[in-house]
Amino acid sequence: MKAMKTGKTLFLIANCLLLFAACSRENPIPEPLQVNLTISEYSTKATVKDAWENGDVIYVFFKGIALPKYLEMKYNGSKWEGTAKNGLSADDLSDADDKRMTAVFLPYASTSTVNNDGTFSTAYSGFFLQCLLVPYTYGTALTGTLNMTAPSLNGGEQHIHFDVSGYTAANKYNLYQESVRPIVCTGVSSSDCTVQWSEGTAGTAISGHEAGSVLSFSGALSSAAVGTATEYQFSVDDATSHILYTRSAGTKTISTSIAIGLGSLNDEAKWNANAYVDLAYTNAAGKRVLWATKNLGADKPSDIGLYFAFGEITGYSAYSGHDFSSDPAYEAQNDILKPAFDAAHVALGGLWRMPTAHEIDRLRENSAYSFESGVGGTFTHGTASVFFPASGYIQGTSLVSAGTYGSCWSASVYDFDDKQACLLGFSAANTYTDNDYISKGLTIRPVFSIE
Repeated sequence: MKAMKTGKTLFLIANCLLLFAACSRENPIPEPLQVNLTISEYSTKATVKDAWENGDVIYVFFKGIALPKYLEMKYNGSKWEGTAKNGLSADDLSDADDKRMTAVFLPYASTSTVNNDGTFSTAYSGFFLQCLLVPYTYGTALTGTLNMTAPSLNGGEQHIHFDVSGYTAANKYNLYQESVRPIVCTGVSSSDCTVQWSEGTAGTAISGHEAGSVLSFSGALSSAAVGTATEYQFSVDDATSHILYTRSAGTKTISTSIAIGLGSLNDEAKWNANAYVDLAYTNAAGKRVLWATKNLGADKPSDIGLYFAFGEITGYSAYSGHDFSSDPAYEAQNDILKPAFDAAHVALGGLWRMPTAHEIDRLRENSAYSFESGVGGTFTHGTASVFFPASGYIQGTSLVSAGTYGSCWSASVYDFDDKQACLLGFSAANTYTDNDYISKGLTIRPVFSIE
């Protein structure tokens, strides 16, 4: 998406129909409120639109005029039209002791209403423009200038924008990126009429906004990532059909606000699209743990997929002849595999990773379990379930217990010196969190976690 064009000022004259009681003043103004506002366009790469579009809305609030009264300026394709909201009257504007106004522009049309305390009924997630406490005059018309600018971010952060195509309209999409925080505009302060907004935690959901053929996301890039050559790995979650789309946007050095096009979700050469199951429970960090519906390397849930030694990122089929007898070298931090040694993360990118031993415990504790001999086990919580094939394991070059037993590595080290790691085990009899030697070949079931 491009910047709004520079050097252009829109002079706005619009009728705003205000209803006010004839008895409110001794000499009420007979004609409707006249609006003569100058709105300057914003002109940096942080802007997410080329120019004003039909349906764009600017909310205008007034210092000293009690909320939730405000003026809505809506662009109808050729000009702006003003509408008074919540009883805003000409008397309010002429009688105000402090004649200053604050404006807020949300790039994608919002259906929010304004509460009595100035908050929006629906907080707006994404990039926005503001104009703080600029003077106005009111005689026969409301006159002033709204110079819309981007909010100033904290600590050297930069605005960053992403867009994708090929999405399904009206589905719910979220974007997750570890170095990007959501920006949320919540309204204006009832005490001083300043814009209220916040930045969320990096890696938490950033809501997508539909804009024609493009789904747009906006956030704040962390200061640590500014000016560095970063491989931006994005995960776009379609919460309607339970698919996590993951891809790299390539290495980019970002020192100023920028927009990044991620291409079409239908481009299989660029995106990994993996179905997942939400069993509605959280891990030790309070995040929801979502399980892939199939093993790493499997084409469908009933397939076993590939076998891996603990900490190795290359997997092998059951009858490849690979010898699982050598102890692999790996690195861990706080007894958890580092990302470079996590086969699920290396293969799928984004948020995908191997589960921890604690997350395996939570799966077992929060699920009903059933086993079909020769097939595998199913964990069910409420209406959601996840199936694991009875994959057995490989010792040396021999496949052991396939059909009667299943096992998946966790990312948790059990005993570094004894060369053992934690795993999920299951059979017809029970399920358990166990440990075994790292040289053995086990399957891997990817997970990811979100707020």
